[in-house]
Amino acid sequence: MKRVLVIGLDAADYRFIDPLLRSGRLPNLQKLISSGSHGTLRSTVPPHSAPAWVTMTTGENPGKHGILGWRNLNLAKYTCFDERLVDSSLYAGKTIFDYLSARDKKVIAFGVPATFPPWKINGVMVAGYPTPDERVAYTYPEGLSKRISPLLDVKIDTKLAMDVEQQMKSYFFEADRLTEVMTKLGTEIEFDLFFLVIGILDSACHTYWKFLDQNNPNYSVELSKKYGDNISILYQKIDECIGQLLTIFPKELTVFVVSDHGSCPKPRKYVNLNFWLKDEGLLKEINHSKFIGDFLVFISEWAKENLPIRDFVKKKFPKFAKERISLMRQNISIDWGKTVAYRVPFYYPFEGINLNLENRQPKGIVGEDDYRRYRKQIVENIKDLRCPYTGNQIVKSVFLKEDIFAGENLHNIPDIILEIDPHYDWGAYSSKLITHVPKSFLNKYSGYHSLDGVFIACGKNILHNPNLLKMNIIDVAPTILFALGEDIPANMDGSPILSVFKEDFIQSNASKQSDVTPPFTKDSDLRGYDKDDHENLKRALRSLGYIE
Repeated sequence: MKRVLVIGLDAADYRFIDPLLRSGRLPNLQKLISSGSHGTLRSTVPPHSAPAWVTMTTGENPGKHGILGWRNLNLAKYTCFDERLVDSSLYAGKTIFDYLSARDKKVIAFGVPATFPPWKINGVMVAGYPTPDERVAYTYPEGLSKRISPLLDVKIDTKLAMDVEQQMKSYFFEADRLTEVMTKLGTEIEFDLFFLVIGILDSACHTYWKFLDQNNPNYSVELSKKYGDNISILYQKIDECIGQLLTIFPKELTVFVVSDHGSCPKPRKYVNLNFWLKDEGLLKEINHSKFIGDFLVFISEWAKENLPIRDFVKKKFPKFAKERISLMRQNISIDWGKTVAYRVPFYYPFEGINLNLENRQPKGIVGEDDYRRYRKQIVENIKDLRCPYTGNQIVKSVFLKEDIFAGENLHNIPDIILEIDPHYDWGAYSSKLITHVPKSFLNKYSGYHSLDGVFIACGKNILHNPNLLKMNIIDVAPTILFALGEDIPANMDGSPILSVFKEDFIQSNASKQSDVTPPFTKDSDLRGYDKDDHENLKRALRSLGYIE
């Protein structure tokens, strides 16, 4: 009987794992690596949890499943986004959980991001981040919730408002509680696939990089000595949890450890794409609105430094008010009737440029004949963009959207995709090319996602290979199906990672590409959520800096 356990570690990265392995602090991961295969797992473009986990569980590229962040992209609007947040109804029915359920295989899906609301599968689903209340287990079947709640001691925004010592205690409680619940499910419920995700590292890396990154303006030697090992301590705790989980499962189990992306420090400088487009003559502003925006920024900064009621003004103009005003100014200052191209916010290290196309954008001016010419012009010119202070090249890579994506949602992806040098981040100003990321931002959110995550495989059918392999996140779903001896659906864009399997297993495996697809789960099949739920989802996403 073929059975698979997938352990998802959100944001796990070899830059932490490797030194911890060398010092003997991760004995359970060391056992898996020593007896199996491992490598870097290339994330999606962008390396964002929403598209990454959906790609991992569907085997589809974001151009097909359509999810690129926690907010729904809508490039028919100049705001670039719908009000609706991404949820499971946009893709439920297309995952490995659904394929296996349709083949009478038993599945446990626990904590996988973007699975709220949970939907019907042949087994159990416990929805992952974001949910309206992280303490509550949102489950299929619904009755399971009362048996396994609470999952956390506090909501995530409450946790991040705690002092660091309290946060670490809360992370330890979360790790122990999740392990307890997952052990309970794994021992009480028969399964062919148990796919679980632990999100502790992602949350910690968003906030604790400032204790490690000496380029962060909030870094201090004192705080680094006190808290600089926190992320590593959490890796150790999760390694302990992995060890506990492995003891309850049979040894013939195939185990995969995966992460959706890695983690890195947040850069200190913004590169403001709309300024460059304006400088190239491709974006036009309405002068009076630009003046109003600049005036508001000036008044807010002057008042904070000069008025006797400075504390009151600081309350009315918080530290990030300047950035909020700049974002607002961008929306009101663009003259759409004269603008050829404009930025589309993506997620670090990527950014989008969209052409203001006739019959696609509300006030589009670029005709079909000029579309290719303008795209070519932008691609060629932006490669030469350099920092005026250092002379360093800013843009690492430039892609046309069809170079990366394919599928029915290609129309809703920016026309040009840019990858920035890791020393910079993308910004929203239109008055300067380079601006500084506010110190307050870097204090609250000091970590970002990186492109390379983690892949570890171990089991009786897994090849022992000490060399580090390079893999892609889109191949995880078909690899899991291959390990289970199941056919690979034809609509999956990925392929099994055969380099991790023993040759005799590859030869004897009956897996093949199949045209069979299960029915797509519609909105009406899912438990709906109300306005309060929507606001609570936004609260959860806002707490980690995913949305404003």
